[in-house]
Amino acid sequence: MAKNYTINKFLRTQIVAWVLPIVFFQIGTQLSFWSSLTTGSSLFYFPISIGLILIYWWGPRILPALFINAALSAGIWGLGNPYLYPLYAFPETLFVFLSWLFFIKLAKGKCWLPNTRQLTYFLITGILIPLFIYKFLLEGIFVLADQVPKENFLPLFVTTSLGDFISIFGFTIPILYFITHLAQRKGIVHLKGLDRKKGAIKFMYFSKLRNNIELIIIALIAFILSYSLAFADYWFLYGVLSLYSAIRFGFGISILVNSYILLLTYLIPAVLSEQFTYDMILVQEMTRIQMGTSLLYIFSLITGRVISDAVAYEKQINKQNRALEHVNKELDRFVYSVSHDLSAPLKSIRGLVNISRFEKMTDRMVEYIDHIEISTDKLESFISEILDFSRNDRKPISNEIVDLQNLCSEILNSLQYFENFIKIKIDTSGIEPTLIYTDEMRIKVIMTNLISNAIKYQKPDGEGTIQVRTKVLNNKLTLEVEDNGEGIPSDIQNQIFDMFYRGTQSSHGSGLGLYITKEVIEKLNGIIKVKSVFGEGSTFIVKVPLQVIGNHIIEHNV
Repeated sequence: MAKNYTINKFLRTQIVAWVLPIVFFQIGTQLSFWSSLTTGSSLFYFPISIGLILIYWWGPRILPALFINAALSAGIWGLGNPYLYPLYAFPETLFVFLSWLFFIKLAKGKCWLPNTRQLTYFLITGILIPLFIYKFLLEGIFVLADQVPKENFLPLFVTTSLGDFISIFGFTIPILYFITHLAQRKGIVHLKGLDRKKGAIKFMYFSKLRNNIELIIIALIAFILSYSLAFADYWFLYGVLSLYSAIRFGFGISILVNSYILLLTYLIPAVLSEQFTYDMILVQEMTRIQMGTSLLYIFSLITGRVISDAVAYEKQINKQNRALEHVNKELDRFVYSVSHDLSAPLKSIRGLVNISRFEKMTDRMVEYIDHIEISTDKLESFISEILDFSRNDRKPISNEIVDLQNLCSEILNSLQYFENFIKIKIDTSGIEPTLIYTDEMRIKVIMTNLISNAIKYQKPDGEGTIQVRTKVLNNKLTLEVEDNGEGIPSDIQNQIFDMFYRGTQSSHGSGLGLYITKEVIEKLNGIIKVKSVFGEGSTFIVKVPLQVIGNHIIEHNV
């Protein structure tokens, strides 16, 4: 049983590697003969287009079939000397191999062209470079073998190169882009990096009825142009249709539109009119037109790929933004829940600490109670800082009338239980103007953190002083908090605004206060600076942009 399965698998592999490619290549040869130009040359040569598809799907094992087909078909093209048939077959086999080598192996290309980079790699390494080598060798062999006159070398080189490029452009690219995913799902090919479960290619806007009608109109316009206007005079109009389709619908539709236009303007005329192929090879003006239209098709294809990539990236970003919004909402609920659940027991602990002080206790017990109270204050302060950070990060800027004197008094009242608060002289007479139009929550966070730090880091001995000043200069609100406390060593002044940074092991707090302060100020498009001399004190200077009329600040410039 196992032996029979192995034999059947071997036979299927040989059929795929030899029989089917030869059939495909011979069909392509017969189609190409309809647009033959001269001995050994055709305006469109489909076996190489088919060869590119098969070698990208199945690898170099299809090359012998391509070589055999080219050698056996040489007589169809009127080539003499059968001994040279293998030589005539060599260039196109080399072209397909070099395309696979350069694009798949060296450039690590993905033949289903999933993005702009892969499309660019394919155009350069998969087509242009191998095509130049192939046509130079083939036409050179024909000249050396006296199959074509020497004077026809350059016209044939240019014309057949453009024809082969157009046939690849109009046939190979659509098959690679639209069929590769289906072939992967059906098990016909096995390509690394291609998702077998991925659905069919979705065209940009293709599902909307009005866009389907728009595509029908484009197709009708191209059809009418091909039968009513001379291609030589109005070829650029097809480029306009191609570019419009790429911009409007993206990569997938631009491929179909380009292939449709190529069918109307090149393939059908080449089959129906011998004069068409004659003009392509002998009329220089037609060759220039052929080059111009080829460039327009390339630009439209790249444009469509860029548009599709942009739409895909936008969808991905929108999806990520929705996910982030969901996470932010969950985080907000989590922060609120944690702060509420922690604040309630902290208040209970603080109440028990205060009650305990009325009981008769030993000195040791008093010490324990003091430590509990200090730890409770630290945890409560940390929770407050986390809430401030969360609100600043997510709450939009608001503007309301704020009395700075009253706000400062409210802040000082909340800080009166700090150690040594009653020993510190706090001067707020420098607050001018009193009324401002600003974001009260954020201004409160800034002032609270700066003033509380000034209180915490006073010297153990001596009389402490803190001055709070505000002024307006050059449409900016300047807030200064100056103290004569411990000061900050110069070597760490650049680090004090970092998250969780603490200058010494004995530092108070969590290391979040100044970091949050800086984040809040930047949210208001402001800046913060510090001037400090270690052992003498510090001055924190905050500047926030404002709009001012008279003595009243009326609006944030945010």
